[in-house]
Amino acid sequence: MKTAVFVVFELGAELEGLVKSLSDKGHNGAIIPSSSFTSALLSSSEDEPTTLNLLDLSRGVSHGNPTFLTLVEEKDLPEVKSIINDYTDHFHKIKGGMFGLPLSFFEGSF
Repeated sequence: MKTAVFVVFELGAELEGLVKSLSDKGHNGAIIPSSSFTSALLSSSEDEPTTLNLLDLSRGVSHGNPTFLTLVEEKDLPEVKSIINDYTDHFHKIKGGMFGLPLSFFEGSF
């Protein structure tokens, strides 16, 4: 069974090292910008980009709170959680949170 793992990080979080660690272990995913309800209500800009790339992250370009999404086999879930917890010092060094949802089905090529 696969689990959808979501991790939301604080604004400006440096994630290049985390992404490299996960990638080196064969894990892949997507990073998308997100914002809190309050930030969304206070912001009226429609010029926000809809995607986020690692080059922007490494340059410190901010597009909201980075949210990481990956699909993980059940056997790999402890490793992914461990990598994230080690990198964030259990969300003390980098604020944020993580949760997973079991998938009842998955179709696709990744």
